[in-house]
Amino acid sequence: MIAQYLSEECIQHGSDAADKPALLKDIARLAKCSPILSEVSEEAIFQGLMGREQLGSTGFGDEIAIPHCALDNIPNFVMG
Repeated sequence: MIAQYLSEECIQHGSDAADKPALLKDIARLAKCSPILSEVSEEAIFQGLMGREQLGSTGFGDEIAIPHCALDNIPNFVMG
């Protein structure tokens, strides 16, 4: 069930981000709030997200996207 992977501390409604990099920085900041990512820098999370976007957009259209990435030594999911 997806609910078991959702981290309440990583949920935010809306964003003031003006572009994709700014939005991914917001996501990295939120993801860093998860205990699973406590030892990972916000910058490493951001770089992971940016690297994944460079492979291909995670956007579906109509302002819907599922930004994601894999990070070394992090075997669990963090969702927000």
